[in-house]
Amino acid sequence: MVFPIAFKRATGDSIISTAADEKGTILIVTNKFLNITHDYGKTWVSHSLPSSGMYAVRYLKGKFYLSTMHVDQQYSVIRIYVSSNGGDEWTKMTLEAKSGGPITIGNLQYLKGSYILLGKQMLNERTPVFTSTDGITWTELGSMPFGIEFLTWNGIRYTAYGAGYQLSPRDKGQKLARNQFKLKNGNWAELIIFTSNDLREWTMQSGAIKKNFYYDSMYVNNKPIPIYYYEEEQPVTNGTISLFDSYGNTLKSTNGITFTMASRHDLFPTNDYRSPMYKVGKQYMIFTQYWYASGVMRLNVLTSTDKVKWKTTKLSRNTDNMYVSQAGSMLLGIADKRVVLSSNGIDWKVIR
Repeated sequence: MVFPIAFKRATGDSIISTAADEKGTILIVTNKFLNITHDYGKTWVSHSLPSSGMYAVRYLKGKFYLSTMHVDQQYSVIRIYVSSNGGDEWTKMTLEAKSGGPITIGNLQYLKGSYILLGKQMLNERTPVFTSTDGITWTELGSMPFGIEFLTWNGIRYTAYGAGYQLSPRDKGQKLARNQFKLKNGNWAELIIFTSNDLREWTMQSGAIKKNFYYDSMYVNNKPIPIYYYEEEQPVTNGTISLFDSYGNTLKSTNGITFTMASRHDLFPTNDYRSPMYKVGKQYMIFTQYWYASGVMRLNVLTSTDKVKWKTTKLSRNTDNMYVSQAGSMLLGIADKRVVLSSNGIDWKVIR
C-alpha cells in the first residue's frame, strides 16, 4: 500500500521518531505525517499517516518499520507496517504473542544472522522475543517477565538488558551482589540481566527484587520500576560487551553474565545526554549536552583516534537541543522540528 501524499515538501511540525539508512533515505514521523527524503534532505515528500495516534519508525538491514508506539490498553489497536523500498510502499505486518493481548515493536536488531524483534506489551511486564529470516514474517521463540531494551550476542550467549533498579541497602555493611554498583549519588545500581543460548529459554542473572533491600525508586502496583538507564556503547568486539550509563560510568563483560563498572566522567561530564560512541572515518566521536540557558542545551563533540585521549569541541548554535544518531558515513541530528546533517561531526547543515 501507498500512504496518500499530503505535501511535496517536508512539514514543519514537531518530530516524534526518525530513522535513516546508509544511502540517503531519512524517514521522519510527526503527529500526522511521514516525511521522506531519498537524497539526504535535498527533496522531501510528506505522506499522511495511516491513522491517528503516535507512530515510531525504525530501520534495519534494508527495511523500514512503522508501528504504533503505545500499548496502553488491553484492547489497543496496533498497526505495524514494513517497507523494503525506502518507505514509498508499505505492507502490513502482524505480531502474535503466545501470551495474547496487543503487541507492538519495542526494538529491532540483527544478531547471529537473524532478524530479532523485542515486543512491547501493556506496562512492559513481559517482553516476547521474535525471530525472522526475512524481516517480514516473525515467530516468537521465548519471552522474559520484564521490559527488555536490547540484546547482545558475544559469541557464546545472548544477553538481554532491562533498565536497572536504583536501591539503597538496609545494612551499610552489606556486600555488593552480582551486577550491583555504587553510584555517585550514593545509591546502588542493579542491572536487570537475562541470558540465553537459543532465545527460547532465559535465565535471570541479576535484577530480582530482594527482600533485604530498600528500593529508592518509583513504584507501580507496589513494585519498584527500573530507573537506572544504560545503553550499548558499540557492537560487541572480540567477545567484550561495552555499555555506558547516565552517571559517567562504563560497564563491561566478557561472558555476558557478570559486568564490571569503571568511572569515565571525562566521556560524560554532565548527566543530561550522551550519545553512544560513533566512528566516522578514522575518528571516534561522542556527543554530550550541557545546559546553556533555560530551555537551551548546547552540544559538545568529543573526538579521539585511539579511544584513550579525547578532545572536546563546542558545536554551533544549529545543534542546540540536538540528539545524534549515525546513518552509514553520515551523522543525523534531531531537535524538535529541526533535522541537521554532518559528514564530520563538526560542521552541520540544516535539512529540515
